[in-house]
Formats: sequence, structure tokens, C-alpha cells
Amino acid sequence: MPIYMQIDGVKGPKAFQKFTGYFDVDSIRFFRGYKDDHNRSVPPSFAFVRPNDSATPRLLALLHEPEHSTPRDVLFVYAGGEAGKPLEEFKSVWVHGAVMLSYQSSSDVNTFVFQYDHHDIEPPAAVQSSLLRRPQDWGRVQAAKYFTTNTSATV
Repeated sequence: MPIYMQIDGVKGPKAFQKFTGYFDVDSIRFFRGYKDDHNRSVPPSFAFVRPNDSATPRLLALLHEPEHSTPRDVLFVYAGGEAGKPLEEFKSVWVHGAVMLSYQSSSDVNTFVFQYDHHDIEPPAAVQSSLLRRPQDWGRVQAAKYFTTNTSATV
């Protein structure tokens, strides 16, 4: 499933549907905020991996420019669709107040780590959980739901 990312104020080289300014992302992982051993709050964070390409310097500028600590909104779009048809938005994750913390590079990929304030998922979690089921499992889920709500034991 392709993942595209857009960061406020940073123009990416990719277009998705009718929108431009996106970056390709190979993978993303979100980390929950927590309290450390000294009872200090550690905000949530995310890390993403993307190819090392000509767009990488645009992202690195966020880390090296004086205003790199300016919080930004980041949009991740998970795309999908049927073979031979244009990609469609499957799910979006809006991350608010993101600030880049670190960057690691290898010969072919880069890993970026950001802290953030909060995020929103579209569609909402209730809808999202049903969309994440494989279509071939939908019938079994409905059958199991029907069975557990419409049966009674006899002795």
C-alpha cells in the first residue's frame, strides 16, 4: 500500500490525485507518549523511512534551518485501489505540531524522527477497524457476529 506524506512549508516532488507536493514514504511507525522514570511527560513521536533521493535535502533543511523547531502539520495518506485503476485515498493520518528530532541515513534510505502534539485519523477509528479487515474475511466476521447474537444453548 503506497504511503504519501505532505509537510507544511516543504514542497515534495510527488503528486497524488489532484494534489502536489507529496513525498514517498516506505514505512511509518507511531510511538505513544509516556511518563519517564522521573515522571516527566515524553510526547508521542513517529519515525518514517523513505528513499534517499533528490527530495531528501528538502527534508533535511527542516533539521538544519534555525526555525527547524517550528511545529508543523504533517499529512500521511495511505493509498490503495484495484489493479489498473488510479490510486484512491484509503486512510489519512493528520499529525499536528510535529518537530523533527533526528535523522539517520544509509546509502539507499533515510529515517526521520519527529515529536508531535496529537494526531487525527480519517476515517475515524470505528470505521477504520472495519476497513482494515480483508474483504475475504467480511463474510466470516458477519457470520460470527450473527452466530453469537442469535443462538441460545439448549440442554
